[in-house]
Amino acid sequence: MTADPDDRWEEVEALWEGLTAPITGLDYFDVDTAERLVIADGTNTLKTATEDGAFAVITGSTVAAGADVNFAQLVNRLYYADGDSALRYVDSSYANQSISAGRITSIEVTNGGLGYTSVPAVTVVSSAGSSATATAVLGYGGKLVGIDVDTEGSGYEGTVQPTVTIAAAPTGGTDATAVAHSSQAPTKPKLLITHSNRLFCTSGDTSIPSDQIFVSDILDGESWDLIGNSIRVGGGDGDPIVAMQPWFDFSLLIFKERSIWMVNADPAQAVGDWEIKLVNGRTGCVASRSVQQVGADVLFLARDGIRSVKTIEAGAQTDISQPISTPINDLIGRINQSNIGKCTAVYWRNRYLIAVPLDSSTTQNYVFCYHLLAKAWTGYWTGWQPRDWAVSAFEGKLRLNFGDQTGKLFTWDDFTAEESTTSETYTDGGDVYESFIK
Repeated sequence: MTADPDDRWEEVEALWEGLTAPITGLDYFDVDTAERLVIADGTNTLKTATEDGAFAVITGSTVAAGADVNFAQLVNRLYYADGDSALRYVDSSYANQSISAGRITSIEVTNGGLGYTSVPAVTVVSSAGSSATATAVLGYGGKLVGIDVDTEGSGYEGTVQPTVTIAAAPTGGTDATAVAHSSQAPTKPKLLITHSNRLFCTSGDTSIPSDQIFVSDILDGESWDLIGNSIRVGGGDGDPIVAMQPWFDFSLLIFKERSIWMVNADPAQAVGDWEIKLVNGRTGCVASRSVQQVGADVLFLARDGIRSVKTIEAGAQTDISQPISTPINDLIGRINQSNIGKCTAVYWRNRYLIAVPLDSSTTQNYVFCYHLLAKAWTGYWTGWQPRDWAVSAFEGKLRLNFGDQTGKLFTWDDFTAEESTTSETYTDGGDVYESFIK
């Protein structure tokens, strides 16, 4: 490989004891009270670790065996999905929490009315479980300015939102109206991401169209309207969604197997009114974890190599580049097509690193490096098997980490000052590695 002396990997296996092969998901969860890496491993549970290696199992957490686990932080919760189980989250105390569907999460005043001389009674239609209760908030001029949910209730499942009744205004006034939002959750969510203060996901349920995207309420990952807040990208063309990537402003890139689309997820508009635009109808993505934003562009693995979605004319239009991996086509051609969906990438300090399975390997055994400043492929590493990557920021210190197929966690040691290095610094997990220049 071609290598810079600062590009070193140091295995921290001694600190991260207790992990079991394979690591299927990795993310950094930062809340006001603490910071943790959250790891899904071969025990089919979630685990946390602090910067100094303190390790703990998140009691009650479970994930599907062998499935890629996607994490998405919204407010002080880290939601996770594996395409087979229900949507759940880790709270700010690092405890596992389930989403209880059928609760009244909020009541939205659609017409405040006029002329109320006292706080009107609010009634939420009864449910199969316990009924919710709420209290109206009266403002100037006898107008309702809000409704507080006192008791969330239960049993409000279903595709139709529960009815809210507000007592009539006095004679000469105008009756207020409101809409209740109950907690719903997509079935078998996957490809979970955060964008414009919402959660987005698709579903692993085969009865649900593979081009359908579900969207949560703003700042509330427990509240979903599965009909009103969902869109279909591509109009039922049979082309399944592979990945979603937030972009500039409210733009959301949707990568399908044979096409690429862009959704304008403007929070000021209703989800059903969002503009959906085709970017390219001939090129798609083959690996969800290969998609990475690189400055104003987004790099991804297509069937014919690494391409990018780039902006032109100051973002007014978009285009798909020709493969930037042409110089290493001999290596790209060796990717095991049966396992190409396992390729996983990260963008770190001007480098796009992508782990791929070459030849007969069923797991990632090569990591290619594309340097964005040099605009060149600078080499590759062998002997690693990254399954997922995460950038941590313990105490503001940015570090690149990856969890691998063998259950180990590595951190890139590009932070040790050169005058402090020893021969042990230039090793991978204590093992000397061979470097060469072509």
